[in-house]
Amino acid sequence: PQTCSCDDGYGGENCQYPVCFGFLANNTLVCNQNGTCVAPNNCNCTTGFQHSQCQTPVCFDIPGNHSLSCSAHGLCNSPDVCICHANFVGEDCSIPVCFGKNASDP
Repeated sequence: PQTCSCDDGYGGENCQYPVCFGFLANNTLVCNQNGTCVAPNNCNCTTGFQHSQCQTPVCFDIPGNHSLSCSAHGLCNSPDVCICHANFVGEDCSIPVCFGKNASDP
């Protein structure tokens, strides 16, 4: 049987798949399931994710690992989805809650 010896960064039976950070492009786990492996160690991230392995969600145009993500009062859990810290509410955790009442309430 014929076997291929793949160049670095490629794998598969016919060396047809690039490898991104240890995963073949056809593996469901490639690019943290948030992108496509287009060349060796080169992920093309889906909208809402960024960084080399598509590991960082983006919330309201701010990367989830940035200190101002979710108005600095929450955790960017997935694209445009913030989990607010205690005493903050709102889509981007920008509304403080004082004495059980949202600051945006009349």
